[in-house]
Amino acid sequence: MRRRYIGLDIETHLIEKDESPKGICCSLYSEENGAELFLLDDHGYAKIHALLEDPSIHLILTNAAFDMISIAVYGELLPEVFWAYSMGRIHCTHINQAMINMADPQMMGVQFKSDASLAGQVFLYLGEDISSSKKGEDIWRLRYGELESIPLDQWPEEAKRYAKKDAEYSYRVFFKQLERVTKLPNRPLVLTNAAFQTMADFCLNFCSSAIGVKISERVHTLKKETLQKFQTMAEASPFYKVSKKSKTGYSCNKTQIGSHIKKICPNYKKTKTGKVATSSEAIEFAQKHLNMRDKSLDAYLEAEEVRSTYSKYLTKLEEGLSSHRRRKKYSYSLGKTGRGLSTVFNNLPREGEIRSLIVPEEGRTFLFGDYSNAEMRSLAHISHLRGYPEQKLWERYSKDPHFDPHTLVACGLYNGNKSLTPIEY
Repeated sequence: MRRRYIGLDIETHLIEKDESPKGICCSLYSEENGAELFLLDDHGYAKIHALLEDPSIHLILTNAAFDMISIAVYGELLPEVFWAYSMGRIHCTHINQAMINMADPQMMGVQFKSDASLAGQVFLYLGEDISSSKKGEDIWRLRYGELESIPLDQWPEEAKRYAKKDAEYSYRVFFKQLERVTKLPNRPLVLTNAAFQTMADFCLNFCSSAIGVKISERVHTLKKETLQKFQTMAEASPFYKVSKKSKTGYSCNKTQIGSHIKKICPNYKKTKTGKVATSSEAIEFAQKHLNMRDKSLDAYLEAEEVRSTYSKYLTKLEEGLSSHRRRKKYSYSLGKTGRGLSTVFNNLPREGEIRSLIVPEEGRTFLFGDYSNAEMRSLAHISHLRGYPEQKLWERYSKDPHFDPHTLVACGLYNGNKSLTPIEY
C-alpha cells in the first residue's frame, strides 16, 4: 500500500485552566495537493475522520498531542485518533527531534526548548526565521477565537496564510528530519520507536489536559485548617511579621532570621553578596552539617512546610473545583533531566492528606504503575545506539525483557547466587 503523507495543523481558542481548547480551523498540506484550509465544523471533522480511517494516510504534525487531543475531544473522534496512533500513522516532529538529539553523538542527548517549537525546527532545517509570527500580543496565532462563526471567505488573508503555512512547515521539517537520520550512526534504529513514543505522548497529555483528575470537596476544609495552623505558628514565631499583601497574612522577617543565625552559628553559609542565607534548604544544611540546633529555627522550618503545603498544593488543587477536576499540561522532555514535566502533580507530598484529595470517579478505582529499570534500560539502549564495545546490559535485556540488574547485584552481594529471579529473591 502506497503511503500518502499529509501535514496537518489546527488553530484553536486560547488555552484556559490547562484544558484542551476547541479548534477553529484545520489546514492540510501535501506536495500533490498543496495547501487546504477548512473550518472545524461538522463538515471539517468529517473530513478529518476520513483521513484517520484511511490506512494509507500518514499525518505529520508539530506537537501532535495538542492538536489530536482537541480533535479527539471536540470532534468526538477518540477511537479513530487512537487507532491511527496505534498503526503508526501519526508523526510528530517534536518527538522525532527529541529522539534525533538522543541519537546524535554531538548532542549527547541534550534537549533544547527551541527544538520543541515549530519556529525552532523551521530555522534548524529550512533556514527560515518565522519567530516574528509566533511572538507578540497581536499575532494571529493568539486571535483565531475572534474568527469563530465567521465564514472562511471573509477571513483576513494573513489569518488564512498563517494557518496554511504551519501545516506546510510541519510537512517539510519532517522530511528534513528523515534526511538527517540517514547521517547518524545506527540510523535504522533512531526512529524505530518513534510511533510508540508519539502515542505515549498523546496518552499522557490526554490524561492530563483532557481528562484531568477529580478533586475532593474536602480541599476547602483542609485548606482552611492548614491556613489557620500556619497563622497560629507564625504568630508565635519571632521570624514572621504581619503582612496585608501576603495571602497567608504573614511574611518572613529575613533580617530577624539572619541576625539570629549570626549569633548561634558564626561559620554559617553566606550568599554571594555576603548576606546570611535564610532559605529553608540552607538552614537545614547547617543543622545537619554544622550542628546548628535551635528550637526557634526548628519551629520556623515547620511553619514554612505548612505554608508551602497551603500555597503550593492546596491553593492549586482548589482551582480544579470549578469543574471538579484539575488539569495540567504534560511537557515532553523539557526538563534539565530530560524527563517529562507536569507541575503540581510531580511531587505531591506522601505525608499528610494532600494525595487523598485526588479521588477516582464513583464506581472506579485508581491503578498505579511505574517503569521498571527505566534509567538502566535507557542507558543500555543509548549505549547500543552509539555502538559502544561493551554491550552486556543490552544483551541481557534483549534476551530477557524482565531482566533486573538491581536484583542481580543484590543477589551477588548478599548470597552470591546470581541466578535467582526477582520473585525467588
